[in-house]
Amino acid sequence: MEPAAGSVDKRIALVGNPNVGKTSLFNALTGLRQKVGNYPGVTVERKTGRLSGPAVVELIDLPGTYSLTPRSLDEEIAVRVLTNRLESERPVDAVACVMDATNLERNLNLAVQVVELGLPTVIILNMMDEAERDGLQIDVERLGLELGVPVMPTSALRGRGLVALRRMLAGPLIEPPRRRAFLTPEDRTFVEPLAEMLRYSGRHEDETACYRAAVSALTGNSDQLSSESPSFHEAVLHTRNALTQAGRSFPDFALQARYRFIHHLSERVVHHAAAPRRIRLTDAIDAWLTHPVLGPIAFLLILSLIFQAVFTWATPAMDMIESGFQALGSLVRTVLPAGPMTDLLVDGAIAGVGSVLVFLPQIVLLFLLLGILEDTGYMARAAFVADKLMGKLGLSGRSVVPLVSGYACAVPAIMATRTIENHRIEALLVI
Repeated sequence: MEPAAGSVDKRIALVGNPNVGKTSLFNALTGLRQKVGNYPGVTVERKTGRLSGPAVVELIDLPGTYSLTPRSLDEEIAVRVLTNRLESERPVDAVACVMDATNLERNLNLAVQVVELGLPTVIILNMMDEAERDGLQIDVERLGLELGVPVMPTSALRGRGLVALRRMLAGPLIEPPRRRAFLTPEDRTFVEPLAEMLRYSGRHEDETACYRAAVSALTGNSDQLSSESPSFHEAVLHTRNALTQAGRSFPDFALQARYRFIHHLSERVVHHAAAPRRIRLTDAIDAWLTHPVLGPIAFLLILSLIFQAVFTWATPAMDMIESGFQALGSLVRTVLPAGPMTDLLVDGAIAGVGSVLVFLPQIVLLFLLLGILEDTGYMARAAFVADKLMGKLGLSGRSVVPLVSGYACAVPAIMATRTIENHRIEALLVI
């Protein structure tokens, strides 16, 4: 059931890249106080849970996304929840952004965009145990100061840092981050003269708003330029020329500036141990499974194993079910007198149910194997390996998941197509 109106003190959205341990963290925080459903009007699954504490907190596990520029339906739903654009939904009060400590630079792209929303935000630095095992030392305090939000180091699988995190989320509402422009010192030299002109015009509320308006005008926002003075126009053209002479593209300045800031920040907060990074077993397995030659061979072998299990290993259980229902039908005929009611019961009810349940071993076995592949992370590797082959057919590597799962049941296969970026491919697979 949905929580009653007014029964939830605050709603916190849990967001992060895929495969950062977000769902494991969600399960560890909420325990059995969670429920599964769909977002209003779409087939994207949602998980919500409750946190115990001074306040009644509803935690929402959003679909994984790499940025706030959505490329699939799952990512679009996550962005709409964060920006409070989802109909029939109460706006979220805060955001908990989960990051993989072993891949900080890659995860910072989403974290910076989330902080820029201006919502109360906490950064959860997950997998800290793996980062330390890889010889990575992360300056958590400096990372929090640079981003202007609290950073909580955790390890969801080992339960590390979860007590402090739960206390923070269930406690008083986190203060919104101080709005700022995430720019490197080099990029500030291009933007600062324009921001100064906007500051003196008095049209913008604070320094950060001036910087953002300057970046917007610099990248070609005609609405921003049309509302400013001719001298500002001239200054923008001068800065664009300076960027061109420096070998930079002004239309892409905002995106490139964010990535430069992320790289600059990562270099300052992540320190590598003097000892060489130890190659883990999972890294070695990844190297084999994603190899240009060995990867496709392993993919075909795994698919062969799945189909062998579904169509051969499930046969004994299917024969037992079929024999059981046939025996049950024979027993009913010997007990009941011959007639239309007996025929209806034996040939209709018992035979009908048996003809459906006879496929249960195949479905259970297939979904068990697919669940194992999904939980171990192999499905993502399979999509990567199959992308080149699927591309020749006009499909995406992500098409592998719905194509394989469709052999058991079309419903989950159709639901799996929502992760595909190209809606034409999604519609083709559904058809």
